[in-house]
Amino acid sequence: MKKKKKAFTLIEILIVLVVIGALMMVLLPGMITRAKDANENKTTISSELDKSYKEIGTFPLKKGE
Repeated sequence: MKKKKKAFTLIEILIVLVVIGALMMVLLPGMITRAKDANENKTTISSELDKSYKEIGTFPLKKGE
């Protein structure tokens, strides 16, 4: 009797790669957009903190100060 090897076939591996590729095509643009938005927010916060420091000589300690 021959023992049947338990392994993935080439077709199964290719299907998994296609699914992973499709998911990346869908998710990656959104992730890039969110990263750009976060970077813009960081720049805005940094600018406002610098402006506050120049005006009052210290960084704000609490929200609203």
